[in-house]
Amino acid sequence: MPHTTPEDYRFTWLKDTFLNYFEMWKKSTMTRDGNSSDDARQKMFLSAQTYEGLKIAVSSHIEAIKFFWLRGFSMCLLRGSCKMSLRITLDTKEKGEEDQTTHLPINLGAMI
Repeated sequence: MPHTTPEDYRFTWLKDTFLNYFEMWKKSTMTRDGNSSDDARQKMFLSAQTYEGLKIAVSSHIEAIKFFWLRGFSMCLLRGSCKMSLRITLDTKEKGEEDQTTHLPINLGAMI
């Protein structure tokens, strides 16, 4: 469904709900009870680069659509330009196994 206004509710969802989910996740790993080391706590969340990239991709997606909309474009297809892969490291050291990395494809154009 195309965006029909620069004030589309999906922009608010991306900024206030989607990004906030990751911020709350990050905070929960840092304030978690227990004697986890800083390194262990960092592994409970996305890498710093992935997290920053996600925030940049969301902001870029929103701003690109608003840019084109305000210049008279009736449709802006960004599906292929806002793809990224989230790297999530699954900490399995408790079981004596090596860390495993899972790649989750995220396509902002398909999400909203």
